Amino acid sequence: RDSEHRIAAVLVVHNETSTGVTSDIGAVRAAMDSRDHPALLMVDAVSSLAAMPFEQDAWRVDVTVAGSQKGLMLPPGLSFNAVSDLALAAS
Repeated sequence: RDSEHRIAAVLVVHNETSTGVTSDIGAVRAAMDSRDHPALLMVDAVSSLAAMPFEQDAWRVDVTVAGSQKGLMLPPGLSFNAVSDLALAAS
């Protein structure tokens, strides 16, 4: 429990590369919402972006971090980030 809302963010890996396990980001958001928790939702989408459905807006993801080398199948070295207005305000 976090009744005092000390947790500022929930960080989730969307797809774990080595095991192939995919997290249900929509369900994570629903769980946060069911408790009216104000934490930001941050998602590592390095191996999932462009390789499987990712619903930034529908899942109300506040920060998405991805890289070029896995799902996008580009040379390594580029990082992509999407940040919500809420996350920007919190920074």
